[in-house]
Amino acid sequence: MAWRGMLSVWASWWRVWARILFIVLPLAGAVMTTSCSEQSSSDSPEPDPDPDPDPDPDPDPDPDPDPDPDPDPDPGPDPGPDPDPDPDCPTPEEGLPIVPCEVGFGITTPAGSGRNVNPPKTTVYRVTNLDPDGDGSLKACIDASGPRTCIFEISGTIDLTEMGMISINNEYLTIAGQTAPSPGIMIRGASLRIEANDVLIQHIRVRTGDAVEGRDPGDRDGLYAIGKSDDPDRQPHNVVLDHLSVSWGIDETFTVKDTAKNVTILHSIVSEGLWYNMHPKGGHSKGLMISAENMLVKGNLIAHHDDRAPLETTPAAITVNNVTYNTRQVGMRLSPLSNNENHDGKVRRTTVAGNVRLKGPSSDEGRDSAWVVVSEDRSGSEIYIEDNLCDGWENPDWPCVRVDTDEGMGFRVSNPPLWIDGLSVLPASKALDYVLANAGARPAERDEVDARIVNDVVNRTGKIVDCVGPEDIEADGEVIDCENNAGGWPEMEVNTRPLTLPEDYNAVTPSGYTELEVWLHDMAKQVE
Repeated sequence: MAWRGMLSVWASWWRVWARILFIVLPLAGAVMTTSCSEQSSSDSPEPDPDPDPDPDPDPDPDPDPDPDPDPDPDPGPDPGPDPDPDPDCPTPEEGLPIVPCEVGFGITTPAGSGRNVNPPKTTVYRVTNLDPDGDGSLKACIDASGPRTCIFEISGTIDLTEMGMISINNEYLTIAGQTAPSPGIMIRGASLRIEANDVLIQHIRVRTGDAVEGRDPGDRDGLYAIGKSDDPDRQPHNVVLDHLSVSWGIDETFTVKDTAKNVTILHSIVSEGLWYNMHPKGGHSKGLMISAENMLVKGNLIAHHDDRAPLETTPAAITVNNVTYNTRQVGMRLSPLSNNENHDGKVRRTTVAGNVRLKGPSSDEGRDSAWVVVSEDRSGSEIYIEDNLCDGWENPDWPCVRVDTDEGMGFRVSNPPLWIDGLSVLPASKALDYVLANAGARPAERDEVDARIVNDVVNRTGKIVDCVGPEDIEADGEVIDCENNAGGWPEMEVNTRPLTLPEDYNAVTPSGYTELEVWLHDMAKQVE
């Protein structure tokens, strides 16, 4: 019987220890969890007009070059960036990026945040209707002065056809299309023109179209930032264009020109420049033209154009991780600086890496279709073009490149002559999936036009279109055949949603952003 007594004693002690462990272990785990959470937080803090001049003459689209291939020996395909970008935000050296986790030219603009004054202060304008102007309109916010932010309590189409153009003339502006209720905002029938410094535009669709009334068809771009060389007050600097969808231009679809400077275009869709429509030159359908100094063009989809996808005439630009689909001619053109008198005396420094050019049903099989055509002849230029993919074009001497000048091959360098600290670039093999997932306004809920464009790329379908359609157009006594059309204007549902701002939205958070900016960042994440 003694063993039974000993067993009883051991059982009593075990019950005591079990109760102690039941209490102590969860407390220890909670302490460890709190400690790890605090450590993670400290290790990864939040990141503190005159009308346009006529376009430059289009270079000979398809000369028959016979360059003397003499590139630098075996240049490495790595453009310098990390091929597997770090998911953490880059650490800013000169200031906060207006779009978190991005780098670029002009990216540290305060835009409409109010951080350019001390203490920070912005005025929030609520867009509550779809009227072309007046109280509660988008134009009322654009036309105001001082740091200001446009937020949207309504979705739908802002029809500016009769106006023909809406101009941004006053600096320090943020247009936050991500704040609109689903399905978002579309500007119809007008060119959106930027002539002011320090502007951020996000998650807006700009679809110009082919209404007979409206802006002169020969100058009917979709969106453009443009300056005037003889007016220093009209030379827009520090412009960031993020997650936009721009379609159906009759001249250029998207343009950043000449005396603009420090411009970044991110994650946008540029699609369906109208071909045989009302342009005085006849067939046009041009995609993206960039000629401003210091430009970053990253992560964009340029689809269904005759040419200029993009056309680049600037002394300093970086073009990375873009996808061009279904251009009739080539993808990108490096037009000579001599075509642009605003860049007289300057030397080209160009970096092009990690891009993809895909043929489509409208691509001319009779043309040699390189990703890039180099037409530069400016002495001292440095051009880095490596790790790009081109569909059906081969040049073992300089992959994906066609050289149209005797001097061109001599400009090839083996390291990027222009770079931005913190810029991460995917290898070209990963660019297509990335762009299709992220490009355009509100990619998490694309409208029918953008969804169709992306589907075309996936399935290698679609074509260059002449009209928005489907009806034929009668203009100046002539009838334009609109058999090749984009299917007509999308129906944008009108929804309203009141927005509750942070209580003290001008207050600066520990991250360095204001409470309003943090709120806008969260709204952007919901639609990206």
